Amino acid sequence: MSRLYDWYNSLLSDKAKLAIYNVISLVEIFKTVYSAEKEDNLLYYLDCQLEMPGGVRDGLLNLHNRLWEDDVPLSGKYVAFEGLDGSGKDTQKDLLVEDLKNEMIIVDSSSEPHPLSEQSELYPLSTFVRRVLSNEIEVHSGEMYKLFAIVRAQQHFWDMLVPKLYLGENFIYGRSIFSNLAYQNQSIDEILSIEAAQTYQYKTKLFPDVVVFVDVDPDTAMKRIRKRGLKKTLYEKLEKLTKTREVYLNLSSINWKEKIPSDLVFDRERDIRWIIVDGNKPIEEVNKEVRENVFKLFRI
Repeated sequence: MSRLYDWYNSLLSDKAKLAIYNVISLVEIFKTVYSAEKEDNLLYYLDCQLEMPGGVRDGLLNLHNRLWEDDVPLSGKYVAFEGLDGSGKDTQKDLLVEDLKNEMIIVDSSSEPHPLSEQSELYPLSTFVRRVLSNEIEVHSGEMYKLFAIVRAQQHFWDMLVPKLYLGENFIYGRSIFSNLAYQNQSIDEILSIEAAQTYQYKTKLFPDVVVFVDVDPDTAMKRIRKRGLKKTLYEKLEKLTKTREVYLNLSSINWKEKIPSDLVFDRERDIRWIIVDGNKPIEEVNKEVRENVFKLFRI
C-alpha cells in the first residue's frame, strides 16, 4: 500500500483533499464493488480521476453515480438526531457514538451543517450557514430551506455517506432533512422537492433510516440555551421553538415511505423509524433510553 500513501501525500496541497481514511475507503469500495484484482490497476483508475486539481470531487461523483446506477443495497444504517436547540441532541449523539464503538460497531458521525474544522474548505457552504445562524449574515427567510438542502447534499457527498453505508459502516448525524422541514415555513412538498433535486444531483441518500427525536419542553430548552452563555442563534426564541416542536411531532406521525420520490434509489425501499425520547430527564437516563432503542436496530 506504500504507493497509495505516496499518491495520497501528493494531494495534501489540494484544497479539495480528503482525510486519509476516506481515500482508503475509496480503495476498498472499488475492490468490493468492481472487483479490482490488482492495486496497480486500481491506482491507475484513481490517478485518472484525481490527477487534476478538484479531481477528488470528480472521482467521488463518478463513484456515487456508479453506485446509484447499480442501485446497490446499503447494509449500514444512517441515524439522525433531531430536536430543538437546547434539547441535548448533540450530547446524546456523542454518547451513542461512544456506546456503539464500545460494542465494536463501525460508526462515523458529524453534524449539519458541518462543524468548523481543518477540512472547512470541503464544506464552504456549511461555514456560510453557521455564520447565517449566528446572525453574522442575513439571508431572506424564503431562501433558507434551499440553502440547507444544498448544504446537506454536499456534506453527505463529501462525507461519503452512501459508499460507506454500502460497506456496512454506520453514520450518526446531528440533524437531517427533518430539521429543514421543522424549522422552515415552507410546505412539506416544496421543501421535499428542493431536497430531492439536490440529492439526485449528488447521488446520495436523503432520508435517515432512524430518527431519534430528543423531545423537550420549549421553556426547558430556552433555560439551557441561556445557561450556555453563548449568543443566541437565529432560531433560539421561545415562540419559534414552541412552533417547531409541534411540527416535529407532526412529522413523526407521517408515513414517509409514501412521500419518498421513486427516483431516490437509496431511500425508496426503507421505512423511516422514529424514536422519541424524553429529553427533560437527566442525561444518563436519556442516554439509556436511546441506547436501548438503537441497540435493537443493531441487534446488540
